[in-house]
Formats: sequence, C-alpha cells, structure tokens
Amino acid sequence: MDNEREMLSIILLLLALVNISNGFLVWDNSAQSKRNSGMPEVCRGRYDAAIFTQLENICEDCYNLYKEPDVHQLCRSECFGSSFFKQCLEALLMVEDEYVNMAEIIGK
Repeated sequence: MDNEREMLSIILLLLALVNISNGFLVWDNSAQSKRNSGMPEVCRGRYDAAIFTQLENICEDCYNLYKEPDVHQLCRSECFGSSFFKQCLEALLMVEDEYVNMAEIIGK
C-alpha cells in the first residue's frame, strides 16, 4: 500500500507540473451551466446525466482508493479527459476505452 501511495504522489506531482505548464484548468463549480444541472462549462459536448454520473462516480471511487486530497479534482479535470482519469480507470480495473468514449461524448 505504501508503494501505491508513493507512486500516486509521484504521478500527482508530475501531473501538476505538466498541467501548470499547459495552463491547467481547475474544475470550478461556479462555472456550471443552468442548462445541464451541474455539468461544468468545460464539458462542451452532449449533456447526458447518466454518463456524467458514471464518470463522476469513477473519480469518487478513485479518491476513496487513495484518500489523497487532489485526486478527485485531478480525475475530473479537462472534463474527464486528463491522463489522471485514465490512471484512475487502471487503478480501479475498469475498461478504459468504454469510459474514455463516454468522456468524449460529454467533453467535446
């Protein structure tokens, strides 16, 4: 378990450095659209409550797995399009392609 925590810490640090240099977009709940009942503006694709909820649950499960404060936000960044979201899918033993496709539907 300590090995996993160390690896996650390294991944978080690397992602933070990469995202800072790329103008990392912070998930801001104040930028939510009224048309979609909670989906942030950064998600410019088709609003689908069922897909959004499934993706949101993956990030919640990932946070529960690692209990690191920034995991949930990093997982959700770029409308579930970040490499961290994919890392969460791997950690949770989820079928990556299925969920990446879902993220593309709401994030275009």
